[in-house]
Amino acid sequence: MNEQQDNLAIWNRHKKTNPAHTKKVNQRGGYTAINPMHQAELATSEFGPYGMGWGLSDLEYEMVETEALDDNGKAAKSYSLSLVCNFTFYQDGHRRSFPVSADMSFKHGHDCYKKLRTECQSKALSLLGFNADIYQGNWEDSGYVEARRREFGDQETRLTKGLQAAMEASTVEAAEKLKGHILNELQSEAISSEVGAKLLDAINERINQLKEAN
Repeated sequence: MNEQQDNLAIWNRHKKTNPAHTKKVNQRGGYTAINPMHQAELATSEFGPYGMGWGLSDLEYEMVETEALDDNGKAAKSYSLSLVCNFTFYQDGHRRSFPVSADMSFKHGHDCYKKLRTECQSKALSLLGFNADIYQGNWEDSGYVEARRREFGDQETRLTKGLQAAMEASTVEAAEKLKGHILNELQSEAISSEVGAKLLDAINERINQLKEAN
């Protein structure tokens, strides 16, 4: 792998978005939103558990009070809330970190603090390439979206068959051979990193079961 390919490794593993984890938002002209919990799952598969392998750190919130005229021409106070923090993750044993920020109008009872953390998390992950196809505008092309539906439908089928094969492996040698096949598929990008991680976890568990049985 050359240096450019290595720099894009995380990006290429997670740039494509599974349509099953998106929704259309009819605001600000309409856009496609990614499920933040699915993003967290992808980040966990790449870096490890939240709070250990990745997460937000050094969070600094600021409340700003402003005054403007309401519909009746009277002065009314409003508030905005901002968050500045660092996104931190570990790669090859090294701690990596970069700043990210977000702000929004503040309203009591609207989970503003949580929403800002989620927005900062999504912004940071997008800079690493997670769900990059959404942020690059590819999802405005209906043909692209349909291609992703077909692709991830095939991935789900491959996952189901792979999990079944892992369960049916009767010897350590058979399980190891299956593991090698999955690693080759990952290297050639025949399967996604998400599917590959799930299959490898299942195969490793099966190998441990077979070794304990002997």
